[in-house]
Amino acid sequence: MFSYRDLTVPLTGTDRFLPVRATEDRIMTCFLEYPDDYNDYTVVVHDLIHTRADGDADWTLTARSYRKLRLSHARALELLCQAGLRVRARHEESGAGGLRIASRN
Repeated sequence: MFSYRDLTVPLTGTDRFLPVRATEDRIMTCFLEYPDDYNDYTVVVHDLIHTRADGDADWTLTARSYRKLRLSHARALELLCQAGLRVRARHEESGAGGLRIASRN
C-alpha cells in the first residue's frame, strides 16, 4: 500500500496544520509552509512531536523541518506504474490535508 499527501494545491491558514498521529504519550502534528523563495514543486514541512514519559505530566517538544517534493495524484500513479507496480485502487478524492492512498495487487 502507498499513501501520501497531494500537496500540489497550497494549503492556507489553519489548514496548513495536519494531525499525523496521536497516542496517550505522543502527539505528532505537521505544519506546511510555502515560502516565496521555493518553487511549485516543493513545500517546507515542520514536524512538531510532543512526547512524555509514562505517568509524567510534562510534555517535551521536538521540532524539525525539511523540504518535501509536491507530487500530484496523477504523477504519483504514473511513477508507481513506471516502477512496475500495478495500481489496484485509485482514490480520486483526497482526504484530510490531501491524503491519498493507492494499493497494488
